[in-house]
Amino acid sequence: EDELRGIAGAEVEGLGLLAALFAREGTSFVRRLRGAFAFGLWDDHEHTLVAAVDQVGMRRLFYAVHPEGVAFASRLSVVAATLGPERSIEPDTIYTYLNFGYVPAPRSPFAGVHRLPPGHLARVQNGQMRLEAYWDLQYTEQRLDPRATAVRTYTETATAVSRALRGCDPKSVGGFLSGGTDSSTVIGLMARQGDEQVQAFSMGFSEEHYNELDHAVLSARHFGAAHYTHIVTPEEAFGLVGRL
Repeated sequence: EDELRGIAGAEVEGLGLLAALFAREGTSFVRRLRGAFAFGLWDDHEHTLVAAVDQVGMRRLFYAVHPEGVAFASRLSVVAATLGPERSIEPDTIYTYLNFGYVPAPRSPFAGVHRLPPGHLARVQNGQMRLEAYWDLQYTEQRLDPRATAVRTYTETATAVSRALRGCDPKSVGGFLSGGTDSSTVIGLMARQGDEQVQAFSMGFSEEHYNELDHAVLSARHFGAAHYTHIVTPEEAFGLVGRL
């Protein structure tokens, strides 16, 4: 970021920094990005639209190809609206959603609307769209010392948490705490970032078999977090069905 500000100017923020990096390196710049992102950039020189999402698809971009051009947005409903009143549901995506809890990219619940897959960028030029994978998981077999692996895992996780909190007001951010190893680790690392008390949020259930609040309370107490909890009732869950 400091390198980019030296190129684009100290007053440039957000997409301006991405545009500066794109002008300098072309589409290969997306490989340098970290964290959750989804964006579209217009290359006026090449008359090309470049859009991309992060490596694991934490942010989303939906698109639909029309005779007159390509519509894209981060919200499915916005792109689906461009299909007009004749838009229809893809029946088998209902099965997929009920089984997995989501519809895997590149599909969407609407016929004619697609989701940009994780780790991909799209180029749109002269009404034609081309998808490119810029990242994929690499499962290379390595023989690593367990202690060295533990140190590396901790270091990279702490770095990721620090980057995610960079520039944020500690009083305006918090972490979801389920009480498991992953979320407890994140809350612990957040607590080490500064002097402000970290905020942790947990949900529980009245059914003891599903409730894990006790573990969350222990973690929050251990890291000195301000802990906010809520018991979700069946009535609340059913009330959200319409919005989902």
